[in-house]
Amino acid sequence: MSKKLVNISPSYHSFVEDQLLTHLHLNSVIDYFEDQGRLSRSCLTGVGIVCGFELRWIAGELSITPGNGVTTDGDLLHFFEQREDGTIGLKTDPLTLTHYREFDDSNAKYAPQFWNIPPDPDIQKFTLTELLPADSQIVANGNALQINGNADAADDLDLKNKVLFLYLDCYSKEPGACTALSCDNQGAEQVRNLRVLALTKAQALGIAAIDAIYNEHNWFQLYGSLQQIEAKRVILTAANSASQNTLKQAYYQAIHADNITEDLKNGYDAIFGKFNQPLISPDIDSILGFGNNAIPNDVQYRYDLQKDLIETYGEIRELLLHINVHCCPDIGAFPKHVMLGGIDSSLAIEPMHDTLRHRFYKSPVIGHEDANYKKVLSLVNRASLMVSSYLKAGKGTEIKITPSVSKAELGEKAIPFYYDVTGSFLDSWDYSKTANLRQRFNLSYNSANLAPDPSIQSPLGYNTDEKDFYRIEGQVGNNATDALENILQLKRDYGLDFDCIAYDLNEGDRILSGLVARYPALTHLAGVPVGGTFVLVTVENTVICDLALNCKIILNTTQIECCPLTECTYPWISSLHYINNLSRSLDGQQSQTKINPTEYLLQVSEYAINGVKLIDGTTLIRIPLSEVLLRRVHAITDALNTRFPQGVVFDFNENQKRFTITRAKGDKYVIKLRDLTLGNANPVYTYSTTGMYRSGKVFRPDAMICRDLREYVPAFYENLHLQIAPVNKDDDYGTYKDKWAAFNLLKENLIVHPFFANRKRMITADIELPWDVQILLADIIAALNAVPATSDEPRVPIYKLDGDWVNGLWVDNAMLGYYEQNGSSNDDDIIRFINLKEFLHED
Repeated sequence: MSKKLVNISPSYHSFVEDQLLTHLHLNSVIDYFEDQGRLSRSCLTGVGIVCGFELRWIAGELSITPGNGVTTDGDLLHFFEQREDGTIGLKTDPLTLTHYREFDDSNAKYAPQFWNIPPDPDIQKFTLTELLPADSQIVANGNALQINGNADAADDLDLKNKVLFLYLDCYSKEPGACTALSCDNQGAEQVRNLRVLALTKAQALGIAAIDAIYNEHNWFQLYGSLQQIEAKRVILTAANSASQNTLKQAYYQAIHADNITEDLKNGYDAIFGKFNQPLISPDIDSILGFGNNAIPNDVQYRYDLQKDLIETYGEIRELLLHINVHCCPDIGAFPKHVMLGGIDSSLAIEPMHDTLRHRFYKSPVIGHEDANYKKVLSLVNRASLMVSSYLKAGKGTEIKITPSVSKAELGEKAIPFYYDVTGSFLDSWDYSKTANLRQRFNLSYNSANLAPDPSIQSPLGYNTDEKDFYRIEGQVGNNATDALENILQLKRDYGLDFDCIAYDLNEGDRILSGLVARYPALTHLAGVPVGGTFVLVTVENTVICDLALNCKIILNTTQIECCPLTECTYPWISSLHYINNLSRSLDGQQSQTKINPTEYLLQVSEYAINGVKLIDGTTLIRIPLSEVLLRRVHAITDALNTRFPQGVVFDFNENQKRFTITRAKGDKYVIKLRDLTLGNANPVYTYSTTGMYRSGKVFRPDAMICRDLREYVPAFYENLHLQIAPVNKDDDYGTYKDKWAAFNLLKENLIVHPFFANRKRMITADIELPWDVQILLADIIAALNAVPATSDEPRVPIYKLDGDWVNGLWVDNAMLGYYEQNGSSNDDDIIRFINLKEFLHED
């Protein structure tokens, strides 16, 4: 047997009139077109098992379903059957195998590296077993024995731990002697028999070891070795948000929880090893491998980096099963066979995804596997660059807000502040953009290497309809007052929908632990969702980190006062009939003499509350008539409320068909309005606490109808709790402040402190006590046992462990010795625990 594509026919001869043809001329044509067909299949379609050829046990018999396959030599593999009319067609039902025989490959003589694995000079010939169906001619001649899979009988075949192959036994059968008349029909017969062979697991592994394509695409094995990894949430509480140290501890514990970092390193080692890339474990260690006593100030950003790496790892892992693409397959990989899979020691068919079985390795022109493969390469490169490009403890020179998205793959989001955005980093951030030559059109705080287009350098000034998140970066480490003002100024300049507030860890009216107690969903996002609240966390007027909430927070009692309200109703300056006709004109026939309006124009010439002007000069409010058509006067009141969020509240009472203004009972206001929709001839109307006026004259004596409001406002009381409800308050005039909470947290931290690696912190038995305490306790017990028992005082159990030993509040001589050696360390939990215990318990 020779591989057809080893010696490819690159050309052929055409024939001319009266030419003397030889077998070389004719065979060259056949060889050329056969080679082109084989190359088309293997290079333009793919190689391997296309579909079917699945192993099954049916009624205790082994069968193989019909299927299609392509060898690396371009052979098409099918099961054929002879019909009753003598024709031959494709088999449509499973091939049931009931017999076997020893197979002799003396005709085709498949390459010895396939049938003699591993090579052994002492073995001249490898024993091969062919499995046969009951209707095989060989079985009819009595050359095979029945298979039952149990190997109970001496002649039965044991199929345990066997791997099945399809082997195309093809060779040239020389013609017989010529007849007396001629030799015209005696060309060599090209025999092609598709055989089912059973090999031992050792043989199959040996054959797989030299199969370059199978080994390159062992994605199932790699996928199975990679653990599912998810980032641990940082859930804030009043206790762990009480100080900068406890807050850092919360992020440290999330980074190192459940061996996440170790699993991440191991996973990337396996991935990078498969793609022949330098390992990044040491670099990950340099960023995430910090200890409990040396937590860096940028721990929030390192936690973000870990989440980015986990997300990228998940994207790679998900694509591994969808990258079976191969350009220019090696002809020698499996030129005349395909592996179908194995049977385990219990005679069960091994899963197709976890066995010695060829998959279909597509040409890059087929499907999406090639794009998936290129994306995986991009993601692998991105992971490496994220680690090497991390800017440790970086401090922004200015504060920037970058629009982004919250629910998308990492590459579709804005590039975070903590990465050095080089050209190579941009090439790997978003595969889709890079594939379309738009890698410089990503968004990022670090925009020096981005496209110079204004929409990229200043994205807030352009369409952000598809963005639902704002990255807010550059404030950490800077003055908190300036940072808050800069963020609020950007919010005003670009009309952004979020609130921003600052809370301190230690002092002032706004203490972070109180806010966390009220809003436990606070979390770090390196920005804020649209419509949410961004919280600057400060210490001594310096921003140390940030948090976010997906809703607005009522900041202080001035926003909703618990005071009497007055609601007054008036006629609106334009009749409802006029407004209806005006808005309906959009759907009617347009005038041929003048242009119909598309907006309701409302001029505000004066607006003041208690003498304080809310506008200088004149303001024009434009309300689309399309909105008025849908919502009538409510569209107008919404526009007024939106334009004047710090003024009175405008509304429309649908039952009374009247315009309403709600204000604090003791306040005075003046508002002058005019309808300019159809021109400047309309009068100016004045709404005030004394009545309604038209062109300076009383409109109607009964135009204004007022009533006092005194309602329960839940938001006011929520805000009241937020502002003045005690948090961590004690009975000692604030002397201990949050120290009890910190002390209890330290008590839990000591359980995992390295000092107690070989000892228990929470004692449950006397043998777990420190050795010096055990000696002392033994002396006490001995002394008590020396006292004789009496009838009045019978013997009872001498002691039961309780108190500080059980609660973990104890300090022994070993801890005191550690304290003397390391007493200057303010970050060590043992030192802080002993100091707080002495302070709180005065001992």
